[in-house]
Amino acid sequence: MKPKTLILMLVAVVCGLAAAYMAMNLKGGDGDGGEKVMVVVAAVPLTNGTQIKDPAVQLTAKAFPKDIAPANFVSNPQDLNGKVIGRTIDPGTPVTLKDMSTLATLFPDNVDPNTRAFTVRVNLESSISGFLLPGARVDLLCAMHSLKDNRIKMMATFLQDVQVLAVNTQRDVPKEGGGVIPNAATITLAIKPDEVQRVAWVTDSRQVTVSLRRPGYTDKDKLTPVTGPFGEDEEGTGPSAEKPVPLPVAKIDIAPGTAVIDNSNFDKYFEIMNVPASLIRGTPIRDKAQIQGMINHFVAAGQPVTSKHLEAVASIGKTAPTPQFGRMRIVIGGQPPRFVEFENGQQVGGSNQPTPREGLPQPEGAGPAPKPGNNGKGSEGPTEGKES
Repeated sequence: MKPKTLILMLVAVVCGLAAAYMAMNLKGGDGDGGEKVMVVVAAVPLTNGTQIKDPAVQLTAKAFPKDIAPANFVSNPQDLNGKVIGRTIDPGTPVTLKDMSTLATLFPDNVDPNTRAFTVRVNLESSISGFLLPGARVDLLCAMHSLKDNRIKMMATFLQDVQVLAVNTQRDVPKEGGGVIPNAATITLAIKPDEVQRVAWVTDSRQVTVSLRRPGYTDKDKLTPVTGPFGEDEEGTGPSAEKPVPLPVAKIDIAPGTAVIDNSNFDKYFEIMNVPASLIRGTPIRDKAQIQGMINHFVAAGQPVTSKHLEAVASIGKTAPTPQFGRMRIVIGGQPPRFVEFENGQQVGGSNQPTPREGLPQPEGAGPAPKPGNNGKGSEGPTEGKES
């Protein structure tokens, strides 16, 4: 064998052995040489979104030379218990902390596992000038109109002691910039499924206001919605400074002529509601016993009843006014005269023979009424109507 050929064969053998050694090290082989560390690798195929529920079955640990171990490697499979895989990993491939889903890291271990993540918009005031940070606990408020009386605007706290998971896209308190997030536009909250519906209802058409809680304060206070800036014991001119007045309020639109006698049908048309004094107009009816009579003017649903809406029961029996009659005599050419009669300004009849009326003269010589279309001229004047 030629020396050149022998040299080439030796070089090929050396390269093959080096490649095999390197491949064995990359797969965590137990070859000799150098300090080694235990690295967690996938024992079965792991797809994106897989949760590590049984580390002993899904993962295993293999020895890797320390100098080629991947960054952020994990040595104990139990350390990944409950984590969610963020990419597909083949068996034998190291599983590191960077392979975990960022979605899973959104929920800290101290968060109720039954909660959901929900994001709401905030402004500079709601973000507490940048002091609203991940991990904080807040109360949520909104301004809305009363569901019972649309004229009343109120501010109410509808959720308390809610944990903030993230501000914008930051899940941790920033180490720079003084530890604040000055340009907060959204916050992500950890809330229960039934609370998700309530928050979604508010954010659909309203702005959520956020109140930052003192760290460690977890009590849920009993709060009453307010209709103005003044408390019950404070003086002021706003609606909240006036105690509401219980008054009969229309449940439905009530047309004039509706009779309310002896309260027998009160519940059909009215209900007792607390109405702010500033919204009361005229002289209100304060007791349902006063509503005995005829509704004299239209009452809109939700409107308090006043004395102007009612007519006393005694007035129902008053004598009706005497009707006013009138008559018009129409003569067309040589045809017999025609009479059109009116009652209270409305036409009530028309013929060639006037109806006798008290106080009106009866003309003489009235002949039979011409038929419509007579002489090819059709009907002249109004058609005959029914006499009053």
